[in-house]
Amino acid sequence: MTLSSVLTYPFDLAYTRLASDQTLVYRDRRRLNVWDCFAEVKGRLKMQTLYQGVGVQLAASLIYVSALGAVAALFEKKETMFPLAVCGTAGLLEVLLYPLDTFKRCMQISKGPKYRTLYAELKGLRGNANVMRALYRGLPCHMIRVVGMLAVVGPLSLVLRRLLTPRPKDEKVDTAAR
Repeated sequence: MTLSSVLTYPFDLAYTRLASDQTLVYRDRRRLNVWDCFAEVKGRLKMQTLYQGVGVQLAASLIYVSALGAVAALFEKKETMFPLAVCGTAGLLEVLLYPLDTFKRCMQISKGPKYRTLYAELKGLRGNANVMRALYRGLPCHMIRVVGMLAVVGPLSLVLRRLLTPRPKDEKVDTAAR
């Protein structure tokens, strides 16, 4: 998951920049497609802008995978509880780690040194009275997407576990004894 995050991160940056463009008239937009985002980075900005905020993404991925791995190991023997435990943990982690995603998005769309690091972002939030509201803005839409994904992944993981679990081999009958 972490390697794929690093490899596809520039496309995530392009997605974020395209989604954050609030220009109403399509032809007036600065970025019309993914390649316009990459051209903007190549032309006006530095190439490291493509990976701005990747550290936050890697930290969130590491926490996510570690926690899910621990829960999966804990419930490995309980076949019926496994999907419920993993999906419940995944949903809880999505809520807890959502502020890191918010920080990452701020870093991706910023053009100046304002949000270059997670520390600078946290320092900027210190005086804000609506910190929790700002950190969790957009969470309901995100959770609808996550719950839909988990509704598919949970039962699918149970089916795949049953199909891929090796069955005990039948005892071989000694044919020489006959």
